[in-house]
Amino acid sequence: MRHRLDIWLLALACVSLLLITVLHLFAFANLDSALDQLPVRNQLLDVLRGSWVLYAAHLLIAALLCALSAIWPARFGRGLRAALALWMSIDAGLMFYFVGVFLGSVLTSAVAAVLLLAAALPIRQDSARPTHSKPS
Repeated sequence: MRHRLDIWLLALACVSLLLITVLHLFAFANLDSALDQLPVRNQLLDVLRGSWVLYAAHLLIAALLCALSAIWPARFGRGLRAALALWMSIDAGLMFYFVGVFLGSVLTSAVAAVLLLAAALPIRQDSARPTHSKPS
């Protein structure tokens, strides 16, 4: 089987998204202890905690969709790849705007670029056809 650049790019994006998810979840312990040190305890802090975990789930879903696109390229093709690239670009843009330059925004930007490149590459249609066809 030929090595296909688009599949390798999708694998790289998937692994990167999983890494970002793990880093994000590990950082939750620091966030949680820092919020516990604040003199006030209100619903806004609970919303922040929930949003933090929700974003980790958001990244995990993106990683799973990226994996589906790599495993079944004919079924989940360019449209999903382009949507994932747009999704990660929006995430990165919002992070740069609200938080600034940090590891998460840089990694998310890199993932968006990799997904954009994977979406730009052609998807071979022969992977969707059966290989046991009879010659005419």
